[in-house]
Amino acid sequence: MKLSPWFYAGAAYVGAAALAATYLPGVIDDVRPVAHFSQHLAITAAAFLTAYGVERLRQSAGK
Repeated sequence: MKLSPWFYAGAAYVGAAALAATYLPGVIDDVRPVAHFSQHLAITAAAFLTAYGVERLRQSAGK
């Protein structure tokens, strides 16, 4: 299934926005250990989504 480059650009944009949002003060209450762990999961997922979108865009530009 071939997806549009706009899909990958959107994935990279959403991932970058989610990554930035995790660092805003007050978004995730870091007092409890569960919140701290979920923040790490959110950062990892957002970084993956950003890297995936950028890499797929790079691959589609090379074709």
